[in-house]
Amino acid sequence: VPLVATFYDFNFKRFGTLDAPSRAVMEATVPAWLERCEPVVSTAFTAGELASYWPAAGSVTVAPPGVRPAQRTEAPGEWEALVAARGIREPYWLNVGWIAPHKNQAVLMEALAMAREHGVATHLYLAGPNGGQLQDPDTAEAPYVRHLAWVAERLGLRHGVDFTGLGGVGDRELELLYCHAAALVMPTQYEGFGFPTLEAVSLGCPVACSDIPPLVETLEVVGAAAELFDPDEPIALAAALERLPRRDPAARARLEASAAEVPRRFSWSLAGHQYFGAFARAMAGGG
Repeated sequence: VPLVATFYDFNFKRFGTLDAPSRAVMEATVPAWLERCEPVVSTAFTAGELASYWPAAGSVTVAPPGVRPAQRTEAPGEWEALVAARGIREPYWLNVGWIAPHKNQAVLMEALAMAREHGVATHLYLAGPNGGQLQDPDTAEAPYVRHLAWVAERLGLRHGVDFTGLGGVGDRELELLYCHAAALVMPTQYEGFGFPTLEAVSLGCPVACSDIPPLVETLEVVGAAAELFDPDEPIALAAALERLPRRDPAARARLEASAAEVPRRFSWSLAGHQYFGAFARAMAGGG
């Protein structure tokens, strides 16, 4: 049977995200797939990773996924309603995604503490599926949530005062949070693609993110001028955050231009054309 397989990332190789039996299944299964499939990945970076782990993989199709079209126009009172419902306080930095080791939010806490020492009163909101567990970390299932709460406590940061775990938010809530954030801050150590950075750019939100290949690759496609930093250096992240308020009008104009490029360069129509080619090659026996 012709097969097309999508490889989004290789977290299980880098961060031990699977238990030993599950990893053994993956290690045995992936080479078998690659012997008879057309592989598809989201970035050139991931294509390189695939080739480094399995050199016999052969040709790989890079099909960047689509980014949901942004809605920047707000209905009257829409933001005010969210502020009241979620208790949002401005100004704030926004972090989006799972609380997980490779997302590296502990470095973000370190940078937030440094900002506090310099008199910066910007709040931090963490929006993601398990971010709400920071409200009661002792009951959190994920060890990293408990670790992050411990890091915050060690630094003298308080939930609800210095940072807030919002938990999961709806699509429209997330758009509004992007629109009003001082910046999206992503200290992630690893990604296969990186939706939040492009979502933020599409809504005109400044971005401070890790200087890692998949994020740089996708941001360069749309010409976005993000503040990049070493994700292992909280001082570098703190410096990037300090630079954001001083961005000149030219940087703002470039961000606006990049916002218009996101839906043009990252659409499901373009992704579909790439997949169609992979399907055709698989049907022709190219896998």
